[in-house]
Amino acid sequence: MLPLRSALAVTAAATLAACASGSSGGASAPAPATSAASAAAPTAATAPDFTGDWEFTAQMRDNTVSGSWRLTRTDAGYTGILASSLGPSAQIRSFTSRGRSFTLTFEVGNETYAITGVQETQQTIHGTLNFRGGIGRLQASRR
Repeated sequence: MLPLRSALAVTAAATLAACASGSSGGASAPAPATSAASAAAPTAATAPDFTGDWEFTAQMRDNTVSGSWRLTRTDAGYTGILASSLGPSAQIRSFTSRGRSFTLTFEVGNETYAITGVQETQQTIHGTLNFRGGIGRLQASRR
C-alpha cells in the first residue's frame, strides 16, 4: 500500500505543479509580451537616416528655389553643406531631429534660412523653407 500512496503523492504534486503553472500563465505567457515589446521598439531598418545627399525644391510665393544638401553624422552631431539657387554654398549651421522630424538651418548673404520637415520614407522628405517671415513648401529626395 505504501507504493500506491507514493504514486498518488507524486501524481498530486505533478497535478498541482501543472495547475499552478497553467493558472499563472506558465512560461508561454511572457513570450507574447516580449514579442510585442520588440515589435514596438525601433530598429535600425526603420530608424530615420538623414545622412547623405538630398535634392530639394521649394515653392516660395512666385519663385521656385532648388538645391541640394549633404549631411554627415559625426560624434558631435551632424555637419554638412547646402547649395541652392539662393546664392553661394553655405555650411549647415545646425541640424536637430526628433524621430522623423527635423530642423536644418543655414545662412546665405547674412540671412538665416530654416528647413523643417518630416522624413516620410528613407528616400523622401516633405516640409517647409522659412526665411524673413516667408514660408514655402519643400520636397526633397535622396540622391
